[in-house]
Amino acid sequence: MSKMLELPDDIYEDVLEAAKNEGKTPAEWIATRLPPLVDSNGALRRVPYPIYKQMERLAPRLGKTVDQLAAEFLQRFRGSKLPPDVSEEEWEAARARLCRHAGAVSLGYPTGADNENIDADLAREYGSTHEEEA
Repeated sequence: MSKMLELPDDIYEDVLEAAKNEGKTPAEWIATRLPPLVDSNGALRRVPYPIYKQMERLAPRLGKTVDQLAAEFLQRFRGSKLPPDVSEEEWEAARARLCRHAGAVSLGYPTGADNENIDADLAREYGSTHEEEA
């Protein structure tokens, strides 16, 4: 059974270009992309917002579109429980709550950027025969 689908011109042009790039017709291109985006009840599956934001950053580096990454993600995790989708505002609020804890604990001495102590530790280790530890 086939059905007619109307798309706005700008979307159709994007689909047409993507299909040509993969050597497919627009209908074939849509048919291969749509199943991973629809669950067993026919409802549209969406990629959770935090994951989608990461995909926006990764897509250019991987030479893929966000849609391609989303389709791959949904295909790979089909049937598994995805994290709940949250709005951008909820995501930012959660991130702000998490960031309030940054620096909440102090060891009482600097870590990570204390080059003199790091150099002294390295010199001590390089100079050690490690025989006294045995």
